[in-house]
Amino acid sequence: MSGAQVHGRGTTAAEAFAEAARGLFALAVSPGAIEARDVREVRAHGASPDALLQAWLGECLYVLDVEAFAASRVEWIRFSLEPAAGGEPLRLHARLHGEEIAADGRPVGGLAVMTARLIESAGGFEAAADVRIGPF
Repeated sequence: MSGAQVHGRGTTAAEAFAEAARGLFALAVSPGAIEARDVREVRAHGASPDALLQAWLGECLYVLDVEAFAASRVEWIRFSLEPAAGGEPLRLHARLHGEEIAADGRPVGGLAVMTARLIESAGGFEAAADVRIGPF
C-alpha cells in the first residue's frame, strides 16, 4: 500500500475543487490523454468545506472505479460554500466531461481519499487530499 497527495489551486474554491479532481484522475491516466467525449453528473454534500471536498473527491473516485471514467473538465451546475437548509448544509452538483479509460499502467481501482482540506489564503484556495493507493 502506498499513498499520494492531490492538490488543486484556484482563485475560487470551485476552481480548487476542480483542479483537485483533475489531479485525482491523473493518478489513473495521463491528463492529456482524456478527451471530453461524454459526461457524468456528480453530486456531493458535506457539513463543512473539508467534508464537502472529501465527499466530492469520493464521488469522483466512484466514477473512476465503477465506470472507468476520467474527467478532463468540470462544469459546475451548483457550487456553494454557503450553508443551505436541509440535510448536510454544503452542496455541489457538477458535470464531469471526459471519457471511459483504459489505465495506462496506473491504478484505476484501489484508491481512497483518506483526508481532505480546503485552505484559504490571500492568493485564493488550495484543495488538498491524501489518497491511499490499495490494496485494502
